[in-house]
Amino acid sequence: MKRIKVDGEPIARLLDLLKERTNLTRHRARIELSERETSAVMGELAKWVKQWNPKKAEHAHHLMEALWLHQQHNVQNLELLDVMLNSPVADARVAATTVKQFWDRDPRKVAPGGNQPVEEPKPELTPVAELKKRGFSKDDLELYKLGSEVFIREGHCVTCHQLNGEGLPKLYPGLTSSEWVGGNEERLIKITLKGLWGKLDYKGFTYNGPESTTPPMTQFRFLLKDEEVAAVLTYVRNTFGNNARPVSPGTVKRVSKAIEARGGFYMVDKLLKEHPFTKDELKKNSN
Repeated sequence: MKRIKVDGEPIARLLDLLKERTNLTRHRARIELSERETSAVMGELAKWVKQWNPKKAEHAHHLMEALWLHQQHNVQNLELLDVMLNSPVADARVAATTVKQFWDRDPRKVAPGGNQPVEEPKPELTPVAELKKRGFSKDDLELYKLGSEVFIREGHCVTCHQLNGEGLPKLYPGLTSSEWVGGNEERLIKITLKGLWGKLDYKGFTYNGPESTTPPMTQFRFLLKDEEVAAVLTYVRNTFGNNARPVSPGTVKRVSKAIEARGGFYMVDKLLKEHPFTKDELKKNSN
C-alpha cells in the first residue's frame, strides 16, 4: 500500500479518498471527516455527489459513501437515500436499507428530500457511585468517561455492537454479560488491537457459522492510542451487565509491544489456545 496523507487534508481531498480501493484508506478518511464541521462537510459533499450517476453501477459505491457520510454527521438526506434504495447494484440497496432502518427509528418527521440533524447518541453509563463501590479511583473514572466517548464514535464500537451492547442479530455479537468482555484483559486487548475472525458462540448463536456472514472485527491498533484502548475496554467491562477491573494504558502498551510484529487478525480458535476460558470466567458470565 502506498502511504496516503489524511490528517489535516482539505475536505475535498478527503472526499476523493473515499474512492480509494483500499478500505483502510477510506476508513481513515471517514474518521478525519467526522472531526470536521458538519456544515462544511455537507457543503463540499453536495458538490462532490453531482459528478456521480446513480444509474451507473460503477458509481454506486461512491454514492453509498456519500450516504454513509450523511449518517456519520447525523444529517438525514432522504432524497439520496431513495436514490440508493433504487440503485442498480444489489449490495448498495442492502446497505441503503440498513441506513433507512436507523433513520426510521427517529420519531421526527422529515419532508421528502429534506435534511434534518439527528440527536447525538447517548452512551449507556454505570452510575459513578456504583463504579466507586467497585473500587474505581479518580483516574479510573476519567478513563471510563473517555471510554464511553470512544465507544460511540462513528465507525467504532457502537456501529456493530450498538448503544445497548446487544449487537445486531446474526451479524454482530453483543457485549452483554460476556466472558469475552469481562474475562482475561490480555485476551480482550489482543482482540481490540488486531481484530478477530472465526466461529464464535454467543448466547446460543454461532457467528461465522453456516447462518452468519459476520465480517472480521476491525483492527484498532492504528486508530486508537493506548489510553483510548484502555478507556474503551474499561467502559465495556463495566457496562452492559459486565463487572470487571479497569484496564490500564500501561497494560495495553505492554501487550501492544509484545504482539507488534504479528500480522493479520486473531482467529478465534488460536486465540483461545493462548487464552482459554477459565471456569471462573464462564461461571461469572453465565447469565
